[in-house]
Amino acid sequence: MIKTVRILFKKIAEKGRVLSSLDKAVMLVWQSSRLWMPAGILLTIIQGALPLAQLYLIKKIFDFLSVTGFQGTAAEKWAYIIQYIALSAFIALIEILLRTITSIVENHQAEEVSAYVTEILHAKSIEADLEYYENPSFFNALHRAQQSAPYRPMIIVRGIMGISQNIITLFALGGLFIMFHWALVLGLFLSVIPGFLVRMFFSEKLFQQYQRLTEEERKMSYLNWLLTGDLHAKELRLLNTGSYFKKRYASLRASIKKEKLTFSVRQSWGDFTGQVPAVMAVFIFLSFMIRYAIQGLLTIGSVVMYYQAFQRSQAAMKDLLSSFAVLYENTLFLSDFYSFLEMKSGISEPEDPVPFPSPINTGISFENVSFSYPGIKKPVLENITFSIRPGEHIALVGDNGAGKTTLIKLLCRLYDPVAGSISIDGFNIRSFTIAVLRRNISVLFQDYMKYNATVRENIWFGNIDFPQNHDCLEQAASLSGADKVVETLSEGYETQLGKMFNEGQELSIGQWQKISLARTFFRDAPIVILDEPTSSLDVKTEYEIVQRFHQLMKGKMAVIISHRFSTVKMADRIMVLEGGKIVESGSHDELMKIDGVYAKMFSMQSENYITT
Repeated sequence: MIKTVRILFKKIAEKGRVLSSLDKAVMLVWQSSRLWMPAGILLTIIQGALPLAQLYLIKKIFDFLSVTGFQGTAAEKWAYIIQYIALSAFIALIEILLRTITSIVENHQAEEVSAYVTEILHAKSIEADLEYYENPSFFNALHRAQQSAPYRPMIIVRGIMGISQNIITLFALGGLFIMFHWALVLGLFLSVIPGFLVRMFFSEKLFQQYQRLTEEERKMSYLNWLLTGDLHAKELRLLNTGSYFKKRYASLRASIKKEKLTFSVRQSWGDFTGQVPAVMAVFIFLSFMIRYAIQGLLTIGSVVMYYQAFQRSQAAMKDLLSSFAVLYENTLFLSDFYSFLEMKSGISEPEDPVPFPSPINTGISFENVSFSYPGIKKPVLENITFSIRPGEHIALVGDNGAGKTTLIKLLCRLYDPVAGSISIDGFNIRSFTIAVLRRNISVLFQDYMKYNATVRENIWFGNIDFPQNHDCLEQAASLSGADKVVETLSEGYETQLGKMFNEGQELSIGQWQKISLARTFFRDAPIVILDEPTSSLDVKTEYEIVQRFHQLMKGKMAVIISHRFSTVKMADRIMVLEGGKIVESGSHDELMKIDGVYAKMFSMQSENYITT
């Protein structure tokens, strides 16, 4: 017996590290639903005390029925006993009412907690460094956090409330048992221990299974996205890959299903084994009570009261220990959420930030900048040194993987160099707050966003500090040619784009690029970065933008990345990257004269336009 108790407390002590984070879960619920939590606590206290009153009334009823010494008519006896029955019914109704109110309170809390935790997840996802989004382990952690965090804190609080309620009930009923014999309390405790240990064991195994299957479930979600999403619909049909992906999905699902069902069967048999001692204890206890009644040591009412009290106490004890297991299980799952929140950002804010120069006087300077992506030894950039003067427009050219886009990521502080420095007007860009730095840079990436929102919103996202009806918004659309797209749409700037929502209109790739260019121009930043800005534009629109490029970029520093030399040649200076290094730099005419890498690339592309 003593050994069993020692094993129990040892098991609980081993889990202490996990259970110690319960305060975080409680704090989450408190911060998200401060009005509802006190109501839940009050309801818990009241519901914990009511069973004792109910048991006492039942005892009085059965004692009255078993005692023949009561003098009076049948009507008088009925009038006497109906009072206890009515009071017992009233308490039962109160219990039902309190459970209903508790359910309402918990539903409100659950909604508040889910919204609050989701907001935290969104905020952390936005703050996370870009490198995390290029790491599969991050997506596994994010997936687990998204799956568990919105609802598990509320389960934990319900568990704590359940523990509190059951402790109140057990204290009340325990006093009743001690009045009869202290061994009843010990027997009650020991009868539910096996079930508790089984639950704790399988809680840990369930968490291990959950972590193990995360990657496979993400693959399954990805395949489902391929099969049901609109982005891949054309290629899926033309290449006839739908059946292949469908089979892969079914295979993964079958594998996961088999593992989960195997675990479920083991858990069910474990639960059955753990419940056997509890069931046997009830009938052993009942046997003793009946024996005492036969000997005249207990009244019939006392037997009924003690029997129901033992059943209620056993249920409360099982619920109590089960709640501990639930707390342990859900705290294990929440550990992914806390681990996700504890991810440290490598892009740190300055302790003493400096104001961003306005206007920029000396320009941007890269000094001996080197960089390699996390987990990759080979450097993408090596000892890069160059500068961009105020108002200068430069172009970056080179093969794929030469490091062009990486340079842009470093300038925007999506990453920090592993060596060297980047400065603006002599200030290291780490001296500016991240928000201020990025506010002064307008970027059009090659994989630009196509927001399922209105045309106006798609452009306005470029500068959300401005009102949506700002005059510059339509000016930006005019500069990019997006105004011509708007003219063809039924609701103009209020037209819903994309096919995700009702009444949405899909655009061609070229039209989407004009919208994204308008978003870039609307930002009106002193530094403009265009990654393949004309790759999807028709010849006429490209020609118009090229002709007006210097006018569009007047007074701004511009960096253009492009494989189209018709776009590149308009730059003041062109830099050729090869193997992470700048191998050539100069104007179009200067680079053509030296007949180097740039000249060869230009000639190769020009040949494609020569007809024979």
